[in-house]
Amino acid sequence: MIILMKFIQLFFPLLLIAVPYLLYKKRYRFMIKFYRSMVFSPAVRKGYITLLAIITLLFNYSFFKTDGASLWLIPSLLYSMVLLRYSFTAATLS
Repeated sequence: MIILMKFIQLFFPLLLIAVPYLLYKKRYRFMIKFYRSMVFSPAVRKGYITLLAIITLLFNYSFFKTDGASLWLIPSLLYSMVLLRYSFTAATLS
């Protein structure tokens, strides 16, 4: 279990850098559908933001389980908890 958590800790930052770089403004069919659904549907935007908040919470959980309680986890935990409130996130992004 600890090895899986360490893998998540190493892999997650790479995902945050690589995925947007590889997919941003690409003309793949699924990306066009994703962009259109994000533009026209508030439910899809809420789902996307919720998914990002849950991924951030899982990342915090993996750090907590491997490294124990640390004061460095508090800002990230608070940020991800605030992201779960869609009204705050929508106001910040627009």
